Amino acid sequence: MRYQQKQGFILLMVLVITTTLFLIVTAWLGATISKNNLFNSQNTANSSQYLAENALQYTVFKISTDEDWLESFTTTADWQETLDDENVFVEGQSWQVKIQNTDLGQADIFATSTVKIGNKNYRKAITAKITNSEDGLIVLNYD
Repeated sequence: MRYQQKQGFILLMVLVITTTLFLIVTAWLGATISKNNLFNSQNTANSSQYLAENALQYTVFKISTDEDWLESFTTTADWQETLDDENVFVEGQSWQVKIQNTDLGQADIFATSTVKIGNKNYRKAITAKITNSEDGLIVLNYD
């Protein structure tokens, strides 16, 4: 009779230990998946931000180096233009920039970036102002 009681106790202990290990592993996996999702979300947000900033910098470069754009920017008060670029660094990354003069040599810039991951699109929009300085440099000011 004593032998059967020990077998029941050992079975109970094995079940308790197995259940405890299962709960620990499940909690660890949940935490790992949450951290991975947080990392991916942060990485996507950073990619979107840098892509939008790249669009702004490219726009300043374009105005500084393209004579037609520079002339329109400095001589036409209601000048506006739109730039688009698809698959910028990798497939699924794109940006769009809208430039709207507010005065001669001054404009508002609206940059929107899109990062496509799977079937979801992540977007980031930033605005800035550009000004033609007295020495002919285009100055970018973030809002």
